[in-house]
Amino acid sequence: MLFGKNTPKNLGLGFLIVIGLLVIFAVVVFLSGDAEAAIVRGYHSGNIPIWDESTHPPRAEVRLDMLGNDLSPGVETLLQGVCYDVLEKEDKPFYLYFGMGFQRGNLKIQPAVGWSFRDNEWVLALRTYPKWERWRGYSNVEYQLETKSWYYLGQIETHINDWVEWGVEVEGWGDIDDHMTSNGAGLNVVFNTRPVRANPDAKIRIEAGIQWREMGDKYKPQVLVRFIFTPKMEAHSPNIRRR
Repeated sequence: MLFGKNTPKNLGLGFLIVIGLLVIFAVVVFLSGDAEAAIVRGYHSGNIPIWDESTHPPRAEVRLDMLGNDLSPGVETLLQGVCYDVLEKEDKPFYLYFGMGFQRGNLKIQPAVGWSFRDNEWVLALRTYPKWERWRGYSNVEYQLETKSWYYLGQIETHINDWVEWGVEVEGWGDIDDHMTSNGAGLNVVFNTRPVRANPDAKIRIEAGIQWREMGDKYKPQVLVRFIFTPKMEAHSPNIRRR
């Protein structure tokens, strides 16, 4: 049973907020049809119909994080696959990264190198993961060497409980040579389906938010959802039949 007498009120409220944002997102996708993001991470701009003149097209991201065992105390490996805009009709921006995370107190720093399958070029990235009691942060800065494109994401969120978080974020991208930029800021709500108190990474994490975004010299709200999957990496139980 999802909710019972002992369910914290904040959990129910946060869950309803997430469901509401996802419903909004579903309506956006339905109304937009085959609409694509007007400028996706600054690499392309297309003649794309806006589903509504008062908003930018919605965005959705899917991320798979494969966390490796510690090579040594405070060192962790990461193999990550990302599609930054699954709503694009063609040439979806798929990326593959390999990173090394170094834990120092309440801060984890993770340099990474990646490959852009759409642009066929290398990507350099630096992520940080600060934590304080009930607060967590995340930042990601990326740069593509050949197209001279950049991307950043910064988030600060607080735990309502093990299942729900909410916070603020900033996100932007650009292309230096083509002088294209897009920057946005807004609120987000996070739903962790399988939280573990000792591990801030949930098996399935859903980030739903609304940003006020500048894109194509127009300032409008934009709905976005990120689906982050982190497989549970556990040691296998010993086979009792083995002697």
